[in-house]
Amino acid sequence: MVDEKRLDALIKGSGYKRKFLADKLGITDVSFSAKCHNRQDFTTTEAGMLADVLKIPTGERGVIFFASNVAENENNLEVTS
Repeated sequence: MVDEKRLDALIKGSGYKRKFLADKLGITDVSFSAKCHNRQDFTTTEAGMLADVLKIPTGERGVIFFASNVAENENNLEVTS
């Protein structure tokens, strides 16, 4: 699941139009919008390409593109001694 707010802020800050970004990913602007709003999932290839275009640092990519996985993993951690 995508962190919509963070991704939206990065897109706005980049100055790129959503249509341009969709074209870079080889998808329609309708599909791009659906993916940005969690109605469809980005493929790992699409997420990587978008992160490259938006110059998202490697450490932030997982947090933005796989937000629910990070939250679920944190909730399921077990402490072992």
